[in-house]
Amino acid sequence: MEARCNAGESGLSAFDLADTLEHAGLKWSDLERLSLADSPNRGSLSLRAEIASLYPNVNPDQVLVTTGTGEALYLAFQLLVKLKDTVTVLWPAFQALYEIPNALGARIEKIPITGPLHQSMWEGIQANLHIINHPHNPTGQSFAEGELDKTKKYLEQTGSKVLFDEHYRFLPGSGMLGETGVAIQSGFYGTGSFTKCFGVTGLRVGWLVADEKFIERARSFKDYLTHTVSPISERIALGLLTNRNNFLPKIQTRVRNNINLFEKNFH
Repeated sequence: MEARCNAGESGLSAFDLADTLEHAGLKWSDLERLSLADSPNRGSLSLRAEIASLYPNVNPDQVLVTTGTGEALYLAFQLLVKLKDTVTVLWPAFQALYEIPNALGARIEKIPITGPLHQSMWEGIQANLHIINHPHNPTGQSFAEGELDKTKKYLEQTGSKVLFDEHYRFLPGSGMLGETGVAIQSGFYGTGSFTKCFGVTGLRVGWLVADEKFIERARSFKDYLTHTVSPISERIALGLLTNRNNFLPKIQTRVRNNINLFEKNFH
């Protein structure tokens, strides 16, 4: 039985390997002599440099390549969250954003989403860590125009730490296409990936962006988890990020068409 609409999927339906290599500007022959030795624990320098270019004033030493965003979040929470901390999360939320802090003994403060995100949602809330997932999963909401900058300035003044999870930044309508990610500064941390937006979830490539000392601590912790990401995944990921402007418009059009089809048939 085939469903007319798969409302349970959280990413673009997957491309096969041949299409993925084409998007990445690679041929089969480009992978034939690829060494299957472990990748560097931090991730290859070329891939970290490409990820760094997605953020303002970030260098490759501020990037840790991880096995999906899930590992990046786990590492970040292990280092940021302490027993009895208060952690805010936009609600409803992706499960890992609250279950991991909860398992670490934090108190979860839910900030309900009723529309576009805006600075006043965080006013008057005292917390050790604010988790800002945008574009938001699962509602798709992002910041109203100008509100992201206002929110960053406000939270910087409170002295609270902020983790920006930008996993869906490449989706149309996110307000972030063609733009850089959130500026990483003291107390600000970022996690991300492209795999769901690019239809290549199986590559399992994500990242954590922070100051160099924090990245070094996370890198040491990662030794006890996945240790490294597959060099095959890293090489394909590098090609996809480098060539994203060649194929991303087609993906964005596909997503918009799916949204239009859904609204036409199911509203």
